[in-house]
Amino acid sequence: MEILYIASKEKKGIHDSGVQKKIIGQVKALNYLGINTTLVRLPILNKKNRMFPFSSSSINWNSIQVNASINGLYIRYLQSDYRLLTFLRRVKTNYPKIKIIIEIPTYPYNDEKKNFLIVIRDTLYRRFLNRYVDCIAVFTKEYRNIFNIPTICMRNGIDLDKVKIRKPINRMDHSIHILSVSNFQIWHGMDRMLLGLISYYKNGGKINIVLHLAGEGSVISDLKETAKNEHLHNHIIFEGYLDGKKLDDLYDYCDLGLGSLGGHRRKIKINSELKSREYLAKGIPFIYAGLIDVFVDEPVDFAYSLPLSDSPIDIQEIIDFYHSLLNKYNIFELTNIIREYSVNNIDMRQTMKPIRKYLID
Repeated sequence: MEILYIASKEKKGIHDSGVQKKIIGQVKALNYLGINTTLVRLPILNKKNRMFPFSSSSINWNSIQVNASINGLYIRYLQSDYRLLTFLRRVKTNYPKIKIIIEIPTYPYNDEKKNFLIVIRDTLYRRFLNRYVDCIAVFTKEYRNIFNIPTICMRNGIDLDKVKIRKPINRMDHSIHILSVSNFQIWHGMDRMLLGLISYYKNGGKINIVLHLAGEGSVISDLKETAKNEHLHNHIIFEGYLDGKKLDDLYDYCDLGLGSLGGHRRKIKINSELKSREYLAKGIPFIYAGLIDVFVDEPVDFAYSLPLSDSPIDIQEIIDFYHSLLNKYNIFELTNIIREYSVNNIDMRQTMKPIRKYLID
């Protein structure tokens, strides 16, 4: 069984870093599971080329060569357009038995797309995907059918071989350091965290809370402005983009991870973000808002859900959660418990099994 895994290659930075780790991990897992997988990553076309009516909204589909030895295509979805449909039609016409799977990383995704022309083009052409696409891989159980195409429900996984378990530092100063690693956008809800800190200290909060934001993103400048105006410089550190040892060291130093707090802003009911997977793999307890897929049927005590809304985060609630963990576990035992959970639930070799089954059946 041989397949091509097709994805775009974006500019360097934390966004593509996380995506690249996932793509490489999926390819590695499929090969481990006996599916001979070749990765094809192509750069996003420049903006000028993407604006022509019948051009591609993403990559140059015409450059991808498919031959008779290929049994399947696994495509990380961007947008539908005329060129994508032309490519899929060519493949299905020449090789009718080939299985075509499209992965939609986030669904629904309409609120994520900002370019009006590309949104209109996608809305127009995705109606015809069912002529050529056999199934859609999604990270939610909510949708059995998308664009009149049956879905495969899978979990968002992580390559545990690439993530070192953290070595927590047992600090004695009673402060709580919270880490959020992301390409910060409005739906991550970091504004809620800042508003929570402002409220906590205005109302006499005594615990020293330090929020470490590791990454860039479209809302970073707004967050910095709020931090400056509200005199939060002692409680927020803008770390910038970090990777490798520097990021590992920060994981060791911090006490809690912080997931997305604004999933409702893009109409996501159940989250499957990569960030939560990395926290699990590192072995750090974390907080988030709403629902995360892996905890829906099996709640855990090392990840704490806050309400989904635009209201300030209740910092005292976070403090109480963290202290409850310290009363129950020592920090090193807790790290190992979380890591073991990730091995059994979100390791890529486990999460890609539904794709292997579909391809082989």
